[in-house]
Amino acid sequence: MNFAEDIAWILIVCAIVYPLCAIFFVPAHFYKKKTQRGSGCTVFLKATVIEPLRIRIKHSYHYFMIYQYEYMGYVYQKNTGIDLAYHQAQKKIGTEVEIYIDPSDPEKYFCPADVKMYRMTQICLLCCGWLFIVGTPIGCFILEYLY
Repeated sequence: MNFAEDIAWILIVCAIVYPLCAIFFVPAHFYKKKTQRGSGCTVFLKATVIEPLRIRIKHSYHYFMIYQYEYMGYVYQKNTGIDLAYHQAQKKIGTEVEIYIDPSDPEKYFCPADVKMYRMTQICLLCCGWLFIVGTPIGCFILEYLY
């Protein structure tokens, strides 16, 4: 075997192991996040966007939204807690979003729209990684047998 075949076999093993790990870890991660974020958050409320927030950490910007909602006569202001995409964090001030709060701890809330975008990003990155790992050995074999 030559070097190209060795690399191709290593990548084939990675292409088999990566999806198998993903099949286990991705659903486990989503289940954990769902139970952590949504646990106890049963009261449906409308929150209002009061401020988009941009924070610079090292060499990049992170975007959050600050929501305001009222429960039992008290007004709460909380940030999303999830680093949002730039376009998602550009909601207009005054926009209403649906949230669920924990009645025993009203500062704890869950916003399905924010979590949905975060999950979509994770799934896209997972698919890109899988395509790279699967496509590389296939490309190596095609190049080796064509030339």
